[in-house]
Amino acid sequence: MEWRDEGIILGTRKHGETSAILEVMTRAHGRHLGLVRGGRSRKQQPVLQPGNRVDLLWRARLDEHLGTFQAEAIEMNAARLMDSAVAVYGLQTMAAHLRLLPERDAHEGLYETLAVMIVHLDDADAAGELVARFELLVLDELGFGLDLSQ
Repeated sequence: MEWRDEGIILGTRKHGETSAILEVMTRAHGRHLGLVRGGRSRKQQPVLQPGNRVDLLWRARLDEHLGTFQAEAIEMNAARLMDSAVAVYGLQTMAAHLRLLPERDAHEGLYETLAVMIVHLDDADAAGELVARFELLVLDELGFGLDLSQ
């Protein structure tokens, strides 16, 4: 199995001496995990930061396997987001909400919304409302849509 997609990095975990397990939200494949060989190297670490938009190539023998990622940076947002505590908190909160979704289940609307919100997260005045609206969208995708019109 092999596919190529665009994704936003949600987080990484160490795996062995030099590798990392990458968690991304992709446009067509939803929340997905994969192994990045050499992911802890000096060359890869700046690319594999939460909030960065990357081009991904995923490979595995079977679809059910963890598989491996090859990631190339499209847009490096992490440095800009780390300058603001509000942006870091907002990004981590949204990543935690996305972890509620089933893995490998496509949610194209959520991906597009996440991409737009990352651009605006460093605006401290709007970040709270943006995160709250994102929470409502995630709840709606999970089947618990709330009607707050009253």
